[in-house]
Amino acid sequence: MEGVRYLSSLTSRIIRACVLSAALASAAAVAAEQGEAAQFDPPENARVTDRGWFDPPQRAIPLPELPDEVTKAFIIPLRETITSKTEAAMRRKFIRCIAQGAELIIIDMDTPGGAVNATMEINKLIKSELRDIRVVTFIRTDALSGGAFVAMAGNEIVMTPVGRIGGAAPVMMGGELEGVTREKIESYLRAEMEESARLNGYWGPPAQSMVSMDLEVWLVRNRETGELRYVFREDWRDRVGQPQDGATDQQQEGSDPEWELVEVAVREGQLLTADTAKAEEFGFVADVVNAPSDDPYAELLARYNVTKPPTILEDTWSERMVGVLVSPPVMGIMFFAALLCAYVEVNTPGFGVAGSIAVVLFGLIFGGHLLVGLANWWSIALFVVGVILILIEVFALPDFGIAGIVGALMCVVGLIAMLVPSPPDRLPIPQTDLQWEMLTNGMLALGIGFVGALVAAGILSRYMPKVPVARKVILAEPTPATGEHLHETSPYARIQPGAQGRVESMCRPVGRARFGDELVDVVTEGETIESGTPVRVLYRQGNRLVVERAEPPEEGD
Repeated sequence: MEGVRYLSSLTSRIIRACVLSAALASAAAVAAEQGEAAQFDPPENARVTDRGWFDPPQRAIPLPELPDEVTKAFIIPLRETITSKTEAAMRRKFIRCIAQGAELIIIDMDTPGGAVNATMEINKLIKSELRDIRVVTFIRTDALSGGAFVAMAGNEIVMTPVGRIGGAAPVMMGGELEGVTREKIESYLRAEMEESARLNGYWGPPAQSMVSMDLEVWLVRNRETGELRYVFREDWRDRVGQPQDGATDQQQEGSDPEWELVEVAVREGQLLTADTAKAEEFGFVADVVNAPSDDPYAELLARYNVTKPPTILEDTWSERMVGVLVSPPVMGIMFFAALLCAYVEVNTPGFGVAGSIAVVLFGLIFGGHLLVGLANWWSIALFVVGVILILIEVFALPDFGIAGIVGALMCVVGLIAMLVPSPPDRLPIPQTDLQWEMLTNGMLALGIGFVGALVAAGILSRYMPKVPVARKVILAEPTPATGEHLHETSPYARIQPGAQGRVESMCRPVGRARFGDELVDVVTEGETIESGTPVRVLYRQGNRLVVERAEPPEEGD
């Protein structure tokens, strides 16, 4: 009996040892397999987590480069509900950044979203007009709804520890979007979000799940390599299988063993609204910085090595006023009034109110464009030199010739140059849709103003001198006077009605004529008299001499 017991005990020990050896061998094999996967070397620049690694971001467009030291940085606050007014303000500020050669644009965000159309226009401007400038969307607090679209459109997202992004589903005031109507709007918005993700190297599924609540997003991992991906459940359910009872790593029978489900990142029926930590997991965030109230941009500017204080484009009353001044309708009206006042000034002796108004209006036209960065000093100088050449042609030279033509061309080039937003070191040649739009609208406004001024000048020259009130403004109809108020040494006192002289500067109708040794200002009754033509004085009113041709004009003249 003792021998039987001994043999039985020995057999049991042998069996247990075999089972234990098999278990240890299996565990060793699993550990070796896991160790091999864990030792897999991720690609360069891959984002490595404790769950595996993500492929390096694949940007559809290159990230705009920055100089070693950034000296032209602009900060644009977007800290309000997005409306058409916001879109107009952002457009003006983007134009100013382009015109001043911006290297870095930071959009400081705290917005609950707003109007879809205005948001999409802002996105379009960021993606098309600012493609050569680094655009950083700085989510200091919230970038929700429409704000999420703007944030995703930028080249990089930087958040504070208390930031949030997402919740971008469309809503309708006073009702609900349902059925085909909702899907029609959501499909457009999903495409916009997918485009932003593709351009900037973000994962598309979590980006689109900010828009539609019927999209379930999975985080899956390759069993062999440890590669992680965010995918739609509908596209991967046959390859990975659905999660069972909340499990995150179980495979259904028949599913592809190459991939395993790590977690359900966004469940069906939920919209993605991510805080900073979650946004980092999804790969949306380039960096997290602090924004203390006393200096909220210090860490952010240090990250991009901004060595010169940035220009902060606040939406102040002066900025809004300048925006009105450079708008095509207002610019066209001011140009019309400036030309008309210049015409009145040229056709009256001396320099008076009309000339002053013309100078002020041209100053507002160029000054407004200079403040927003559209007009450069060289374009203003070109216009001023052109005006001087035209004045020389009108008052000093006998005929309208080279000086007048060159002056007119210089004025035209100076005006056109201020219509195109371009950096100071580049020629104002339109390159983008916005630049062509601004050039077209600006030239249309100036063209309408110019034609309107020509028509108004024709009416003034023909009819206004006959209107009693208008005589004080333009060609007043002088009456004979004795000159009793003139000093006896004045040349006008010595030139009597009937005196004959010769025109030395063309009368249009104001010009200059010589009577003996005296060169004085004269005016006709509306006709143009060429230089060198004999004239005689009809009458005098104060220091104003009204003249006519000394000889009748020839037939057809």
